[in-house]
Amino acid sequence: MNRSRDCDETGSPSGVATALPSSHEFTKIIRFVGVGMLSAAVYALATALAISVLGADATLASAAGYAIAIPVNFVLQRSYSFNSKGALKVEAPKYSVVQGANLLLSAAAMAVVVEGLGLHYAYGMIAVIATIPILTYLAMNQWVFTRQQSR
Repeated sequence: MNRSRDCDETGSPSGVATALPSSHEFTKIIRFVGVGMLSAAVYALATALAISVLGADATLASAAGYAIAIPVNFVLQRSYSFNSKGALKVEAPKYSVVQGANLLLSAAAMAVVVEGLGLHYAYGMIAVIATIPILTYLAMNQWVFTRQQSR
């Protein structure tokens, strides 16, 4: 096999996309996860308090918990994870659309788990925390924060 003809400069087969992210992308993912963990903690705390202290319905408490975490998440994702240099007036509405969809998805997940399956609300929280971040990263990286600056 002639390596110079069949492989690119990184040693990967020519014309084949690699599955591993670049170091820049990997750093961005790690930062996104860290900010997401903080947001998840805010969500979980607010949701649990609303249910256990205020006696709120689990579905409404989940939606409120998610809404409480949104401002913290936006500021940190924009400035830290994605290092965005885009216009706030463009990015904030896009972020709001993504979070609105996520809010609906999180409330729906909680309703399915608690009301549909009859499980404890903690399982609904786990479902939200495990699925929403993947969709959010893809939307933020490809649509919301398109003017990113490398660090």
